[in-house]
Amino acid sequence: MAEESTLRHPVVSGLFYPDGAQELEQTVDGYMARADRASLYKIIREQTGIPDPETLVPIALVYAVAHYFSLFVIQGQFVAPLLSDPLGRGWDIFGTAGVQPNLGVLGPNTIWYVQAASLVLGHVAGLAVAHDRAVAIFRDRGDALRSQYAMLALMVVYTVGGLWLLSRG
Repeated sequence: MAEESTLRHPVVSGLFYPDGAQELEQTVDGYMARADRASLYKIIREQTGIPDPETLVPIALVYAVAHYFSLFVIQGQFVAPLLSDPLGRGWDIFGTAGVQPNLGVLGPNTIWYVQAASLVLGHVAGLAVAHDRAVAIFRDRGDALRSQYAMLALMVVYTVGGLWLLSRG
C-alpha cells in the first residue's frame, strides 16, 4: 500500500484516499518550508533554469499593458453606470447610472502608439536590468558588456517582430 501511495499525486491522494490526508499535509508543509527558505526568484530559477528571472519582469509588464490598455480604457468606462445599477433594476445608487461610455475615445493610431512605446520601453528596461545583473556577476566590465550581446540581439529581434505584428493589425 505504501508503494502505491508514492505513485499518486499528493493532492489527489489527500482528496480521494483515506490515508492521503497526511501525505497532503506533508507536501503542503514542504512547500511552505521551501517558500520560507527561498525567494520567488530563486524558486523560478530552480524550476525553469532561467538564471535571472527578474530581467523578464519589465517585459511581462509591458506586454500586459500592450494587450490590455485599450480594453481597460474602453471597457473601464462601463464601471461607473454598473456601480449605480449592479443588478440592472433601474437603480441610481451613486448618480452615475446615466453615464454614457465614449467608445470612440481611442483611435487605432493611439492604441498602436501606446502598444509600440510600451513594447520598446519594456525591452529596453529588460536589457537594463540584464546589464545590471551582468555587471554584478562579472568582475571585468568588458566581460559584462560582451555577455549582453546575445541578449541585445534577441531583444532587437523581439522588438522588431513585435512592432511588425502590431502594425499588421
